[in-house]
Amino acid sequence: MLETTRRKDEEGSLTQLIADLDMKKNRKSSMTFLGAALTLLFALSPVTGKPVDLKINPSASAVTFKVGSFWGNVDGRFNRWDSTVLVSPDFSHASGMVTIQIASIDTGNEGRDDHLRNPDFFASQQFPTATYRLEAIASENNTVTTDGTLTIRGVSRPLKIVFRKQASDSGVRLHGSFTLNRKDFGVDYDSVLNPIDDNVTVNLSVLLAQ
Repeated sequence: MLETTRRKDEEGSLTQLIADLDMKKNRKSSMTFLGAALTLLFALSPVTGKPVDLKINPSASAVTFKVGSFWGNVDGRFNRWDSTVLVSPDFSHASGMVTIQIASIDTGNEGRDDHLRNPDFFASQQFPTATYRLEAIASENNTVTTDGTLTIRGVSRPLKIVFRKQASDSGVRLHGSFTLNRKDFGVDYDSVLNPIDDNVTVNLSVLLAQ
């Protein structure tokens, strides 16, 4: 009987040993799987050092314009606009669109601004936004050139913009300007008493940051 009891104890110890070995094997397999998963996760995350695209910060940027008339120049700005533009850090590629809310036009004269919103000019109720779709970008030294499509009042025209690039503590500042003929976009109102120039100069100050 003692022999039988000893044999059962040995069999129990052997069974426990096998169970312990299986548990360690499973734990090792689990840790191996977890390690592989973490490796994959970190390989796909920003810690790989992959460059992060630059974005336009509208709150630190400005879209302004100037147009001449018989009674003098008129300066204005658009106070509300947003951007989906993404630019690679080396300025080799870019995509996205800038959308301007026409109703946010501001020349410092409420009566004039209301007139600019109506169908004589921008017809902001029918065409609430103007857009610039960015299609290509190139950079050489401190000059950045973009190619895209500008749409105002439902009329689209190709537009090239040349910027001067300037580094800043908060990112990269781009200063650019272009001149357009307002009548090319259906903004053809004129005044007998105060003739308005056809050409409008648009100035851009854009902050790009991560």
